[in-house]
Amino acid sequence: SLDGRRSVAVTGVHVQGGKVGAVCLDRATGAVSCAAAEEVDAHFPGTGDLYASVLLGGLLRGEKLAEANRRAVSFVQQCAADTLAQGSDPLEGVRFEPLLGQLMII
Repeated sequence: SLDGRRSVAVTGVHVQGGKVGAVCLDRATGAVSCAAAEEVDAHFPGTGDLYASVLLGGLLRGEKLAEANRRAVSFVQQCAADTLAQGSDPLEGVRFEPLLGQLMII
């Protein structure tokens, strides 16, 4: 029994090798999983909202928590890296719109 615990995700977890991501506890299985990606050298407002949206989208599609977490962490990192590569101001948030097609599952 998990004694009433809920599934949780903790973001902003730094791991070895300059990576940052999120750790999740899956209430259904009791499994703990971690997803991490290369940290970019900038701070972007709104990445937590983007992460939560992608995570929830995956869960609503029926993905397991670990897979939805992996997809959300990866997508946020890709958006941040693309935003920096395009020379956009990080204070305006990440440019996620050009990469939305990556979230499509056929």
